[in-house]
Amino acid sequence: MSSFEPFFNYSLKKYKYRDDTKSDVLLAINTFPGLKPHYEDYVFIDGSNMMLLQLYGTIPTKYNGIVYNIPIKVCLMDTHPCSAPIVFVTPTATMQINSGRYVDQNGKVDLPYLREWNYPNSDLLGLLQILSIVFGEEPPLYARQEAINQPPPPVYPRPQPTNQTPPPVPARSQPSKLTPPPRYPTKRTPNPPAGGKRQAQPAPCSMSNIEDQTTDSSTIDEELDELQKLQGLLRCKICKVRRVALAYQPCGHCVACLECGSNVQSCPTCPDNGANTRRTVKILFVP
Repeated sequence: MSSFEPFFNYSLKKYKYRDDTKSDVLLAINTFPGLKPHYEDYVFIDGSNMMLLQLYGTIPTKYNGIVYNIPIKVCLMDTHPCSAPIVFVTPTATMQINSGRYVDQNGKVDLPYLREWNYPNSDLLGLLQILSIVFGEEPPLYARQEAINQPPPPVYPRPQPTNQTPPPVPARSQPSKLTPPPRYPTKRTPNPPAGGKRQAQPAPCSMSNIEDQTTDSSTIDEELDELQKLQGLLRCKICKVRRVALAYQPCGHCVACLECGSNVQSCPTCPDNGANTRRTVKILFVP
């Protein structure tokens, strides 16, 4: 974390809530290491611009049992975390946007979590977790069909050997191993018939198709509500900002973070202000 100190000192100097923004960003990038902070110029719809702290990179999401890395950009307003971020899906040249309920044709993300942003109940980590769930239900990107059907490179014949001595070839270093590009879901369409126009083909009848047709938006909304409730349970009941990390004994209530628990020695939720509290136990959440 110390390596980010000079960066945050420079990028957050115009932010109203520097410490809260810094802790919110650090928690998010530690949980989602595919995201990196940048300080860049952001252009609004009305043409005005502002230097904002932004997160670039990918977040993992599981679709049909396969984990995909979805590229996104998160722009934090200078009043963060009291103001909701602006989120975009950022496709590369080999991808195309799959606009739907939560992503428009320009890649801008619109979620109930963003529209109802209410700090400290809403934070950056919760937003990224919800994005991972929503993108798994409805992928925002598809691989371009022309990129999938791209022909292999041509193979040229070998030159015929001659009696002339070839010139010396300079030594080359070993080629570096390239990381294969991430895969993305593909949108499959039937091939057109020989007559020319594409005809609609009925999908095969199966139980999975029937289940997919009867699925509505209420399933995702219920999952989002459940996730928000879980985040509220993990929030410190004293400062309402940090996550719980201490459990009081013998009652077992886990309601305070490390900072608040060190100052409040009795359980705040027990009768008589936790008069029977004997000690606190540190709780570790393993991802």
